[in-house]
Amino acid sequence: MTALTGILNGTCNYILTQMSATGAPYEKALAEAQARGYAEADAALDVSGEDTRHKLAILAGLAFGAEVRLADVYVEGIAGADPSDITYGAQLGYVLKLLAVARLAGGAMSLRVHPAFVPAASPLATVSGADNAVLVTGHAVGDTFYVGPGAGMMPTASSIVADLVDAALGRARITAANMAWLAGRRQALAVQPMDDIRSRHYLRLDVLDRPGVLAAIAGILGHHQISISSVLQHESADPQRVPLVITTHLAREGDLAAALDEIRRLPVVTGRTVRIRMLATREEAAA
Repeated sequence: MTALTGILNGTCNYILTQMSATGAPYEKALAEAQARGYAEADAALDVSGEDTRHKLAILAGLAFGAEVRLADVYVEGIAGADPSDITYGAQLGYVLKLLAVARLAGGAMSLRVHPAFVPAASPLATVSGADNAVLVTGHAVGDTFYVGPGAGMMPTASSIVADLVDAALGRARITAANMAWLAGRRQALAVQPMDDIRSRHYLRLDVLDRPGVLAAIAGILGHHQISISSVLQHESADPQRVPLVITTHLAREGDLAAALDEIRRLPVVTGRTVRIRMLATREEAAA
C-alpha cells in the first residue's frame, strides 16, 4: 500500500453532512448528532479529530508495516467549520469532510487528520451521514474503496458483540498473536514534516472593498511561490467586510503559513482568515 485516505469518524461526517444539506451552523448540527445517538454528550474526542488520529495511526502502521506514534500524526478538528465555507466550496465543486490521510513516498510517511475539501466527483464526497469510508491505493491494484456504517447504536453494538463472541470462542488470541507478530516486524520509517507537505488550499478572507486589495494579497502569495488557481467574490452590502475566496495550486504548508501571517497583517484584511486544505489528486500528490 502507498496511501490511505479515509473518513474515519461517523460523528464528524454526520455533522458536516447536516451542515452541507441544511446550512445549519456547527452547534446545531452537533446537537442533532447527539440527539440521534451519533455523538457522545461530550463529543470532544470526536470533533477535535483525536478519535480519527488514533484510527489513522493504527491503519497506517498496518498498511506500511511501520511504527507509528500518535505524535507523528498531525491533527485538526471540525469545531471551526462554517456554513459559509461549505457553501463556497459547493459553488467551486467541493464537499467538506474530515479526512485522515496517510501516504508513503521516498521512504517517508506523511500522516495527517484535518478538514478538507473533496472534489464532488470523488467517491469520498458521496459518503454521507454517519458512514465511514477508506480509499486505499496500492502499487499494482490502484485505488480500492470501502464504505460502511461508522456510528450509531446498532453498528457499535454489532462490533462489540463480534468481539465478545471472538473472545468466548477463543478466537481473540489468534488476532492478538497476529498483531504481536506484526509488531515485531515493523520498520522505522521517517515522518515527513507537516511544513514540507504540498497541498492545494482554499482561503477565505474578509477584506475592505478597495482598489488594489487582490493585487496586494496575490503579491504576497507570489512572493512565497504560491500560485492562485481561482478567485471567487460576490457583491457585499458592507464595504468593510467583503468575503474574498481564493484557491491555490499545490503549495508547501510552510510557505502558505508564512504567506498567511503576512496577509493577516494587511490593513485591508478586516476579519477572520480561513484556510482549508483541498484533497489533491494522486498525480498532484506525486508531483
